[in-house]
Amino acid sequence: MSIQETEPGPCLICGGRQFLPVFSGVRDRVWWKPGSFSVARCTGCDLVQTWPRPSKATLDVAYAGTYDSPEARAGLTAFYEGRVGRLLNH
Repeated sequence: MSIQETEPGPCLICGGRQFLPVFSGVRDRVWWKPGSFSVARCTGCDLVQTWPRPSKATLDVAYAGTYDSPEARAGLTAFYEGRVGRLLNH
């Protein structure tokens, strides 16, 4: 499943409307959510962002169970309480 619902719009930083592709067909290798997306660079300010932006409905599906599940919270807690997390927090 590809991200089907997108929202056209300007760059989030400068309002530009021209983008150059950086990556296409990117897949989630962290949470293993289905679908793919593209990443582009704004020609006005060089911000690299998901482009076109996924709609709110698409983001709801993409993030469901990642940060709001007991497993996700336990994983994040374990990371931040571990050596690397303590070092980053220091």
